[in-house]
Amino acid sequence: MDAKINAEQSGSSTVTGNSVFRCRDNKSYLRMLLDVEGLQSYLTYAFGHFSGTLESPFDFVQASFINSPIPANFGGNILKLAISVKDVWQRKLDQAVY
Repeated sequence: MDAKINAEQSGSSTVTGNSVFRCRDNKSYLRMLLDVEGLQSYLTYAFGHFSGTLESPFDFVQASFINSPIPANFGGNILKLAISVKDVWQRKLDQAVY
């Protein structure tokens, strides 16, 4: 019986580990992977939220606007698009070198 439990536990930890890596890769691909500054912003926003109320849920979307606010005008949107395109091409060039 112990061998069966150990085998199931080993199998489930492998599946969990693979899922964690896939999740991280997907977040990295979508540029949603947090760095130190991003995590600090979320923690600060969450602390402010939960110190005010425990009744309403934490809004991750609203918290994400702290790090990447929506530009108020057309020029800001074009600039944000240009920066995103530059970042994507830079990553592709970096991957081609390695």
